[in-house]
Amino acid sequence: MLNKILPKKIMELLESNFNENEINEIRIRVNMPIVVFCGNKTYIMCDCGNLSSGGREVIGTYEMVEEVVFRASEYSIYANNEQIKNGYIVLDDGTRVGLCGDVVGENGVVTIRDFSSVCIRVPHNIKDCSLPIFDIIYDGVVVNNTLIVSPPGAGKTTMLKDLIYQFSIRKLKYNIFIADERGEISGGIKNMYVNNCDYLCYLNKKNAIMYGLRSMSPDIVVTDELGTESDFEAVEYASCCGVSVFATIHAKDVNDIKNKKEIMLMIDKKLIERIVVLSNRNGVGTIESVYNNNLISIYGGAM
Repeated sequence: MLNKILPKKIMELLESNFNENEINEIRIRVNMPIVVFCGNKTYIMCDCGNLSSGGREVIGTYEMVEEVVFRASEYSIYANNEQIKNGYIVLDDGTRVGLCGDVVGENGVVTIRDFSSVCIRVPHNIKDCSLPIFDIIYDGVVVNNTLIVSPPGAGKTTMLKDLIYQFSIRKLKYNIFIADERGEISGGIKNMYVNNCDYLCYLNKKNAIMYGLRSMSPDIVVTDELGTESDFEAVEYASCCGVSVFATIHAKDVNDIKNKKEIMLMIDKKLIERIVVLSNRNGVGTIESVYNNNLISIYGGAM
């Protein structure tokens, strides 16, 4: 998918100097060196690959950034403005292009123009990455409401996708509904051949979850990156409807969770039963620990 959005020069350097399967992120900033995050390391791109190989830094230009944005939007900024005004464009495979630039408003419509940088987040399907904790989340009888916690880019969505995959390959009786506000989860599972899930993309979580509960009779609702008050209200509503919920949130560790009022209210009500904490310590998706709804550690993964 990267070859569809990157300038030819950048793509050629990536292909000849990096393992595309290990690339997590590419940052292109106007008048600054291009940065590649690959295999849990950070590289400055140069004209012969990366600075560890010598050579001159490849400096981002306005034209490069603009080309990425226009190609990612399939040359229709207007058609993608609903995403762009939220700061990103998501491709069919779940790749997310984060955008920065000047925020402008015209006729009551707010969007981003004069793009100054892009952050390309490359998704990966890592099959079986959830196996160490699968039996903690599902004991063969009960599907525990689960919150996956990590800083940005530490594998929350990857873990969600593999949980969905694990339920599918076991041919379990559970129907899964994905409230996929940004299109990142469904984009990743399209090639995993899951047979038990439905998804609704590009609708806010509250309306998407309500739609799913009414229309699809799910056993499990999956959603990503809880943030707004309405997100938490929707997840709480689903939990109170007898539906299990898998969700993610940005936080460093369980101490950060204790400072998030909405989550602590749900924990106090026993609406969240498992909290999985991830990090990048030993690579993306390192399982640091799992907590129960008393915030007691019941699994310590990383050594």
